[in-house]
Amino acid sequence: MADRLEELCPNWAIALGDIGYGYYLRGEVSSCIEYYKKSIAVDSTILPTYFWMGVSFATLGDHQQARKWWSLHVQKSHEKKALMQSGTYLRESFDLGNSLLNLQRYEEAEHEFEAFLKLDSLDVQGWYGLGVSLYQQRKYEPAKSAYQKSLNIYPKYLDALVGIGAILRDQNRFSKSEKYWLKVVELDSANVNPWNEIGLVKLKIFQYKEAANISRKVIEMDSLNAISWNNLGLALSKCISTMRQDWLGKSNCFDSTAANSIKHLATLNLRTGHLEEARKGFEHAITVNQNYSGGYLGQAYILVIQGDLNGTLAKVEYAIQKGTTFEALSNDDDLNGLRKEMKWKELMKKTAPLGIKSNIKIL
Repeated sequence: MADRLEELCPNWAIALGDIGYGYYLRGEVSSCIEYYKKSIAVDSTILPTYFWMGVSFATLGDHQQARKWWSLHVQKSHEKKALMQSGTYLRESFDLGNSLLNLQRYEEAEHEFEAFLKLDSLDVQGWYGLGVSLYQQRKYEPAKSAYQKSLNIYPKYLDALVGIGAILRDQNRFSKSEKYWLKVVELDSANVNPWNEIGLVKLKIFQYKEAANISRKVIEMDSLNAISWNNLGLALSKCISTMRQDWLGKSNCFDSTAANSIKHLATLNLRTGHLEEARKGFEHAITVNQNYSGGYLGQAYILVIQGDLNGTLAKVEYAIQKGTTFEALSNDDDLNGLRKEMKWKELMKKTAPLGIKSNIKIL
């Protein structure tokens, strides 16, 4: 169909541009660019073609060429605007505003969208474009007002909902921003970006379990989503930190001298890399109950991490003397790194029950 239209209207620049746009919608961006070039060759005054050339190159990842075409669009738009009478400059202002946005010339874009909206105050995308240009200048309240005017015209306009959510997030008004992200996912539940934003809100308002659950949901949707993995890591680390505080509170509340509770808190510190707190915890457990083998084993775990073989074996031997069984040591994953060591095998041979001593090979 496109080829037939080209054959019937070889000099019709608008038709050539329409063919190009058809190729763009089909994902055939290289063909799209060729038709846009043909359109410009026939009539270089059709400004939207320059804008869409920029979009096409941006789609291909060629941002240098994209900026070149958007800059040409801005230049030719200003030239055309100078020749036009006031009150007739409508679509050109809208397209020019978008090109200026893409070129990060936000203040100029703001003025163009304002000019456009004076002529068409009911254009949803016009209010959204104004909102973006204001947001990028950190004019948050005017930007929010512009986005809201988009929503007043079309309440389900996703981009405007996202825009207000972003403003509220940047203003640290997280609970209010969450309401807008939830509206977005109601309309587009397959989009991972608003889910990530909700996860971030949950982190900010200390709802760590909810944040972790949302991040897992996003990862199920997109296993390579770096933001969700980062949010999940943060959420889990905060959950563990909260667990550490819970352990401390509970052990002190129920029995401040309970060696087992103290040892559990120390183990949690060890798992989360708080070695000094873990060391103090295991020492405290031994102080509370000098016959508590778990405290000595905990000290051994720290010495394993620090690479102190002799110190580790000494603590393990203490633990054995206080009641740690050969079976427990054999199944202790924290001591896996010692199993190939000769001194470990000698210690196991020395402390193993008589019935299995012959099965332990030193060589």
